[in-house]
Amino acid sequence: MTEEMDLRKIEKKAWSTYMSQDGLYDIFIGIMLLTLAIQAYFYNIWFTSLIFVAVLVVTLGKMFITLPRIGLVKFGKTRMMKQMKMMIALLIVFLAVLTLYYLSVLGNKPHEIVGRLAIPALIASIFVIVAFFLNYIRLGIYGLLYAFSEILRGVYDKPIRNIAILIIGIIALIIGLYVLLQFLKKYPLPDKEVSIT
Repeated sequence: MTEEMDLRKIEKKAWSTYMSQDGLYDIFIGIMLLTLAIQAYFYNIWFTSLIFVAVLVVTLGKMFITLPRIGLVKFGKTRMMKQMKMMIALLIVFLAVLTLYYLSVLGNKPHEIVGRLAIPALIASIFVIVAFFLNYIRLGIYGLLYAFSEILRGVYDKPIRNIAILIIGIIALIIGLYVLLQFLKKYPLPDKEVSIT
């Protein structure tokens, strides 16, 4: 029993290390939000290409930075079941918010407030659910902040929302770079074995 609990702790730590302790997903979110904010002011294909940069950062970063330091971990059935539950929860939330939105629009007296809050509610719910199941608290915080920026758009104006997204993106990027530096210090590359013949 104790050995099984220890294995669960080891698996949970390995999962947390792989998912959030290298800061790559924070950098990814930061770049994506910055791209979204910049595109609102300067629509240009080169700014759109930053999306591919964000994807490359995560893909190549995991391949050449994370995996060489912590190794390749194969997670058990419990973790796979948790991911399945996450997908079901996301689907339920998506359908619920979508239904609420269409009821507010198609009703005899459309509720504008409900319509405006539907998208922020969906965004926040998705981020929070994923953050919960992945043990990635920062992801949930980013989602709530982004949802708040969408609410600002409805209350004030689009420029306020874009400035808010820009600030969130910069914060996520700075946090990601800091966490990455800490990860590199904590997990240096293993020394290569030198064979003498």
